Parts: sequence; C-alpha cells; structure tokens
Amino acid sequence: MARARFAWWGLGLAALKWNIDRLLLGWMSEGWSTREGNPLVQAGRMARLYLWQAMPAGLDTEALGVLLAASIPFLYVGVMLTLARLRSARMSGWWVLLFLVPVVKLFFFGLLCVVPGRGGGEVGEKAGAGAGTGGRGGRRWGGWMPRSGAGVSGLAGAGYAVAVVALMAAAATWVGAQRLQTYGWALFVGSPFAMGFVATWICSGSRGATLMRCLGVTWGAMLAGGIALLAFAFEGVVCLVMAAPLAMALGSVGSLTAWAVRRSWGMQPGGTGPPTMALALIPLGMGLEHWLPVASPVRPVRTVLEVDAVPAVVWRHVVSFSRLPEPTQWMFRVGLAYPVRAEMHGTGVGAVRLCHFSTGPFVEPITAWDEPRRLAFRVESNPEPMQEWTPYRAIHPPHLEGHFLSRAGEFLLEPLPGGRTRLVGTTWYEHGLWPDVYWRAWSDGIIHSIHGLVLRHVKALAEADAGR
Repeated sequence: MARARFAWWGLGLAALKWNIDRLLLGWMSEGWSTREGNPLVQAGRMARLYLWQAMPAGLDTEALGVLLAASIPFLYVGVMLTLARLRSARMSGWWVLLFLVPVVKLFFFGLLCVVPGRGGGEVGEKAGAGAGTGGRGGRRWGGWMPRSGAGVSGLAGAGYAVAVVALMAAAATWVGAQRLQTYGWALFVGSPFAMGFVATWICSGSRGATLMRCLGVTWGAMLAGGIALLAFAFEGVVCLVMAAPLAMALGSVGSLTAWAVRRSWGMQPGGTGPPTMALALIPLGMGLEHWLPVASPVRPVRTVLEVDAVPAVVWRHVVSFSRLPEPTQWMFRVGLAYPVRAEMHGTGVGAVRLCHFSTGPFVEPITAWDEPRRLAFRVESNPEPMQEWTPYRAIHPPHLEGHFLSRAGEFLLEPLPGGRTRLVGTTWYEHGLWPDVYWRAWSDGIIHSIHGLVLRHVKALAEADAGR
C-alpha cells in the first residue's frame, strides 16, 4: 500500500468514525446532544475520547457496549491497513500493536505515512529514500543528524544521542510539568517513546551499529535524561524511580521502532523526517492535554484487618490514636508521606479529625458517626504527598499540589465470633497522572501500605487495651 493511499484511507476512516460516535453519543446521552450545546465543547469531549481513551462519563454499560460494537469494524480495517503498509515498508507485522497504544499510535500513523516502501512498490520511492542523505561520500552532518557514510564512529553517535535525549528530557519536563503542569500521556508515554526513537535513529547510523548496541545507548541516554532532570531541579529521586519502569519500557519500544524503520530503508544514512516528527510529537501532545484535560475518576482503596478485640474497644483507637512507630518500608524512608498520629476535635457528625502525616495534617470533617460501627469523613485539606529526595535544599515540582488528592475516608467495624472485629479502612482518592493504569498501581499500593500502618497500629493498641 502506497503512502498517499494509506494516509487518505486513515484520515477518511477517522473522520467517519468521529461522526458515527458523535451521533451515537447524542442518541444515547442527553449530555452529548448533537443539536444543543457548544460545538467546540463537544469537539473537545470527542478529542478526549480519541486521544486519551477517556470513556464518556454518565453512560451505562449498554451504551458503552454500543460504542465498542461500533468500533470493531474500524479496528479491523485499521489493523488490515496498517499491516498492508507495514508489508510495503518491509517491517514486521508485529508493529501493528502500536496501532493500539494511545498517543504513540498518532506518531506511528504519521511515520507510516512518510516511510517509503522497498522493492519498487511505489513510484519514486528509491529516489526519494536517498534524496537529501548526502550518500556515502556526503557531508558529515545533515541538518541536526550525523551522517554515517562520512565516518561517524559508534562513540560519537552514542555521545550525540545521549546529549540529544538528555536535552529532550529536560525540555519535555520543563514544558509539560513546569509550564503546562500536565502529567499525562504526552509526558509519560509520548516522550519516552520519542526519546528511544531518536536515540536509536542517531546511533544506528554509526559504523558497526547493532540492535543491542542501540538499545544500550537508548538506556544510557534515558538514564542521562533522568540525571539531567535531577541536576536542573525539575524532579526528585522518588518520582524518577517511580517513572523509570514505564519510561524504560516505552523508550525500548521507541528504539526497536527506529531500528525497524532503519532496516526498512536499507540502513541508509541521514534522513531527518522521522526523528523530527518524534520531536514534534512531544509539545503537540502536551498542548493538547493542556487544552483538553481528562478528569480523573475518584476511586476507592480498601484494606481489611482482623482485630482480637470487640468493636467498642477498637472504636476508641480508630477515632484517635497515639504516635505510630517510624515506618520501615523503603517508600516511606525515601520521602513518601506517612501517618504519624490522629486526634479528634469534638464528637459526632461535624466534629473534625486531624490525621497528622510526616508532611502535614489531613483535615477530616466527620460525615458519619455510628459508634461503634462506622466512622466516615470527607477530606477538606491534603498535605503534600511526599518530600522529594534531591541534591538541593528543597524542590517543589507541580505534581506535589493538586495531582494526588484524598477525597474521603471510612472505617467499618464488623463484629466477628469470639469477640473479634473485622476492621475495614477505605480511602477515596484521585490523581492527575496518566496513563492511569500504571500510576494507579503505584497509588493503590502506597495507600494500602498507609492503611496497613494505621490498621496494624490500631490493632496493637486495641488488643493491648483488651488484654490480649
């Protein structure tokens, strides 16, 4: 399949699906009426659906099923078109999986629109592929890319790749996190993928380049990018460690993609189109996320512990508790906030509970007081979620405010046979970090660990009080 034909069909089918989904949503939900409301607002909501995979709120299961059913034909045709284009470019069909990854699929589509075919499959492809490369005897640099044919060594290519990726990491974090304050798909998915792609595109043009050498350069370059963020005081060690598995994985995918594209071009030197597209993806995605933000849903995290004491005894230590011992878990020792003690001001609904953490107090007005069975509260004020490890005296990245918020909490005390109590602690929270599935795994685990500190302390106090 030729590039122009692939682009025409891809854009045409995307426009068709856009309008089908818009009509379906208007039919199934009054809030998505196609006849009422601001068209720009509706377009923004549709863009959130397509760009960030944010399913519309307020739709029941049947409505979501209708949207899914309507997507299946387009998914099938999109996969077939992508496979046909990959065959023309002599790339493995496994790369079709990138068609399913939010944000990355936009870059992948653009990439397949510019990567030429091989074997004479398209008129003028061979001439186009070599045009502007400078050939084997050309200049040492073409634009901002080194020319392998002019004798660029592996060490020079690796050093240049590390420098470019470190600069990309600093620029992406400054634009996305510091200026636009978006911690989303573009920063955590698009940027690592683009960094891996650019690093391998640079070093794969060096003499004697191999896939493993390019992967090693990519990993080293991304490590240098993390060090740059630390040196420029953009981020601390804790957040960099938490983001590292996702960044390294996506950087590796970007690296493999660049290697596959290079092979499809016969490893010709030069060519700045694909890496320039990778660089353009980052600010474009961040700008879209800034203007089309996705609301984070409020989620519960529940932790259960059995206590060898009756509910009335356990209740006294749930309402307020003395100072906890210092935690031993690594996550709290490196800066994440942990509970210290709790105190109650007043009794009944309207009383205020202060749960002191290492970074400050949670202010928790009581919303339900059913002694000795249920204590519920909303969270009026959140302290900072962590104190970043940093070589500087203190840094304050934007994610410390407003990107991880506890909304409400609850303790349930259920009586068990033998004078025991099942103690259930629940926290409802939201965060503004994407992709949600990755950061939710971190946040759920952290909240479970915090629950464990509190519930085990309550258990120890209650059982000591009960003489057990």
